[in-house]
This record gives sequence, structure tokens and C-alpha cells, in this order.
Amino acid sequence: MEETGHSVEVNDYVGKSGQYYFSRFKKKHIFKTGDFYTCKIGDQVSSAAKDHELVWLKPEEAIKNLNHEFQKWAVREAFEKLLKNNV
Repeated sequence: MEETGHSVEVNDYVGKSGQYYFSRFKKKHIFKTGDFYTCKIGDQVSSAAKDHELVWLKPEEAIKNLNHEFQKWAVREAFEKLLKNNV
């Protein structure tokens, strides 16, 4: 289960990526990393976290709304993988 309250089925590993960014809150540079996977969303099994809302976006729209370049890379990479596998 993840923050939206839905179960998820992990499919493929997309990759690991990260980048430094300046945290205005901590007033220093921080290296933020992520491991990225393609997943299939399942049934809603609990309430969503109060600070999360499930919103479906087209890949290009998602990329435009992400703050960090390494997250944008992950979306592009995941959709290339999905298109390659005809998912």
C-alpha cells in the first residue's frame, strides 16, 4: 500500500537517480535520491494520507509539474520502458 490508500503491484525497476538541491527550510544543499519502479495500481484498501491526492496526468504534464530533474528523468524513463514493452 502507498500514500494514496491503494494497493500496488510493482512491475519493473526503472532506476535510481538523485540530485543536489538547495533546501530553503534547512538552508543548505541536500542530495535527494529515489528508486523508481513501474507499478500497477490496485484496489483502494484504506484512506489516503491527508496530504496526498491521487491525480492522473499525462507524462508530459507530470514532467512539467515535478520540481526535481531526477524525478522528471524517472517519468521519461518509465514511459519509454512501458512503450517499449507495449504496456
